[in-house]
Amino acid sequence: MDQRGSHSTSALLWVALAAPLFGCVHPGAGPRAPGPEGPGGGPPGEALPGDSTQVGGAVGDTVAGDELAAPTAAASNAAALKESAAKEVAELIEFMTEQDAAPLLTAYAETNGVDGVAKILVRLEPSKRSKLISELRRTKPKEVALYVDALARAAVEASLTEQELRDEANQVVESWHKAAAEGDRDGYLGSMTPEARFLGTDSAERWDMTQFTSYVEEHFVPGSGWTFEPKERVLLISASGTTAWFDERLFSDSYGELRGTGALERVEDVWKVAHYSMTFTVPNDVAGDVVDAVGRSAQ
Repeated sequence: MDQRGSHSTSALLWVALAAPLFGCVHPGAGPRAPGPEGPGGGPPGEALPGDSTQVGGAVGDTVAGDELAAPTAAASNAAALKESAAKEVAELIEFMTEQDAAPLLTAYAETNGVDGVAKILVRLEPSKRSKLISELRRTKPKEVALYVDALARAAVEASLTEQELRDEANQVVESWHKAAAEGDRDGYLGSMTPEARFLGTDSAERWDMTQFTSYVEEHFVPGSGWTFEPKERVLLISASGTTAWFDERLFSDSYGELRGTGALERVEDVWKVAHYSMTFTVPNDVAGDVVDAVGRSAQ
């Protein structure tokens, strides 16, 4: 099969799959007003006027009082939808070749502009983003400067968003440990995804949520559970902003220092613990003795 034909067919397939995410794609069509008549009351497909405060009536009509709340809410919802679409398209592109992804971005730009494309680019892994920009430079040499400028602006916004996401994720882990110390069963288990896994310090402690829920119910009473105090944590966020992973140093009165590693998933704008593993830390100079002791206990 001709490789170029393969790329073209694949690109069209990806565009078809992604179309519901950004309200296009109609070859040759520019931005269109949503709905059968559009917010401005114009015919289907008519471009919207720039004044976002107009709702109904002719262009230039004054909208006053509580009616201003409608466009404000609509603008807020539209912005949220665009952010969500950008995340989903970025996740799609991570699995695509640059040759297939470039026309998808071009189509996306028709309805969302270069700033919309930049919100996708900034979420990609650096190597993927670099390759895609190179492909755009090859196929769209006149437009690529606009993409790069918009990307620079989006990077500033994204850096703030990434820090906010990191802060939120850290707070979820802190609250999760606090719920365990307080024996708060609902708060503790409610902070985990339905498919979460928990690995304890014993080799037999490999639990899915059904098994782990039973274990928690056996050990938690109101006001008392188990206490592992976080002392230090390194937490990283994925480029898409939907997953995070971390490692941390823990301290227990009973066991001393331990290590925890985990992963979080952002579900409906809330971080949830999807995986956690707790292990004892063993100094290298006594590792042999520990291994021998573990071996004897297994006999």
